[in-house]
Amino acid sequence: MNNVTLMSPTKYTVLNIGDHSPWGEIETVTYLMDGVTEVQTASHGGVHVDPQLLYRVPIRWRLSRVKPQASETCPWFEEDMDWVMVAKVFPAAFRVEERRTARDLFRDFVRLKTFKVAM
Repeated sequence: MNNVTLMSPTKYTVLNIGDHSPWGEIETVTYLMDGVTEVQTASHGGVHVDPQLLYRVPIRWRLSRVKPQASETCPWFEEDMDWVMVAKVFPAAFRVEERRTARDLFRDFVRLKTFKVAM
């Protein structure tokens, strides 16, 4: 069974089944766009943003992520809430309904988190 969805060859980080993520061994990989990849493990998942593109996600947002991903340089965004930061910066990587969800979650949650980081 093939658990990898490829869009096109990329110059960015390529993640594979069996690679490590903050949530364990990667079981599925979906390339959303060049440099933006969704992964799933047995217990959780998230979105990986290639380090070459990470600068596009505002530092305040990156610092507000759940731990241990809350750093300027960590390329991982967990699937429950932090993925919305990626959707706001790279909307073309997400379907219309995902963008709507991201907009609402961002308004209700991420702005509050980044406000606390700034304090």
